[in-house]
Amino acid sequence: GLAGWGTQFIAFDRNPSRIAVGLAKQVRVVYGDGASPELLRAAGIVRPRAIVVTYANDKRCLESTERLRDAFPDVPIFVRARTALDAAPLMRAGATEVVVEAVEAAVRFASLLGSGGDGRARALLRRLQGPAPAPAVAAKP
Repeated sequence: GLAGWGTQFIAFDRNPSRIAVGLAKQVRVVYGDGASPELLRAAGIVRPRAIVVTYANDKRCLESTERLRDAFPDVPIFVRARTALDAAPLMRAGATEVVVEAVEAAVRFASLLGSGGDGRARALLRRLQGPAPAPAVAAKP
């Protein structure tokens, strides 16, 4: 995890069982809505170096990205998306970068199958996915 890389971080969650797991692993976890700028400030986070949004719900990721971008206009925001179609709205909402689960998994599988050493994994992925949606350009507010 991030702790093993020497990165300081704090996690926010509204699920008590995940809070308990985090605390048992000696991870700094706060109960509450991590998309709340007020909660982040109350937890002592005034100027984060980066923010990572990983909600399972796409709408929640989008709303959180918008709120956090408004509160922290110069902070990189990295957001998880399930599919490539979810990436463009997140970029428009202010995400600095979107990690698409389906793409990352496909590239990893292609690499495991021996197609990744020379860029063939991404070419294989493009062939499997078909035409990609038009890329979104994110501008800092």
